[in-house]
Amino acid sequence: MALVKHTFKKADNPPPLTAEMLAEIKALQAMSDDEIDLSDAPEELDWSGAVRGRFSTNTQDTQANYNPTVLDEDISDWLSQQDDNTKDHINGMINNLLRHVMDMRVGSVG
Repeated sequence: MALVKHTFKKADNPPPLTAEMLAEIKALQAMSDDEIDLSDAPEELDWSGAVRGRFSTNTQDTQANYNPTVLDEDISDWLSQQDDNTKDHINGMINNLLRHVMDMRVGSVG
């Protein structure tokens, strides 16, 4: 059996399946469990020592607290104390500013 290895960036989508890959998947689907060779990756049947989330940091808590921007601490504190309407207003202002900046860049390219 051929080893397939592909590395892609997080933002990329995986490449489409080739006809060969689709044929291999169909062949595996047609096999019984006993016919599938698991010697290179033995099936784990005892999960008594497993720890949920041990290798994943993608939890609701980290998503809720994720802030992709770096702000001064006083600005961040002030924003966290505002109601949703104020946050929406601030987001609108930032979006308008960014559109304006992008328009200026596009206009200066010519």
